[in-house]
Amino acid sequence: MFQPRKRGQFFGADAILAFLLVLFALVAAGVATESLDSQISTTEITHRLTERATDSLNQLIRTPGKPADWNLLTTVDNTTIDSLGLSHEANLLDPQKVARFFNLTNSTDGFEQACVLLAIREPGYNFTLTLTYANNTVAYTTLYPAPVQSHIAASIERVAMLNHESVRARLTLWIEPIQ
Repeated sequence: MFQPRKRGQFFGADAILAFLLVLFALVAAGVATESLDSQISTTEITHRLTERATDSLNQLIRTPGKPADWNLLTTVDNTTIDSLGLSHEANLLDPQKVARFFNLTNSTDGFEQACVLLAIREPGYNFTLTLTYANNTVAYTTLYPAPVQSHIAASIERVAMLNHESVRARLTLWIEPIQ
């Protein structure tokens, strides 16, 4: 019996199916790579935020600042102060420095200066600091709004003494999305 030859057929059904499978695999690999890159980037940013938040909170509750009497200065900025610190000695907070710091950070200009002095000022970076007594009464808090869930954030807590009482110092540092 005579079987006609299939001449002139450039692609058979098997070749088209194989091409589609390879194309699908390449697209899936590209999507997976993009997702992995995004997760790695977010992890790196979160790690950097955690390091900065830790350094900033340690600076605040473990050092007196430079100069040590910065809270008595009329002008608080990076020309008069090298660093902010809230304590007499490690983890023993000075009530006057704490009050001055929170008065400073509750104004826009003062907040910006505090960011500069805490070395956390990059575009979109913000922080909030809250001191809470053991009975969960808030002693002090910055008025800057706390981050929403969609922001990348890092929170660090330390325990210190304020007015002979234990307080929990919580610093949250976050990046707002740039629009």
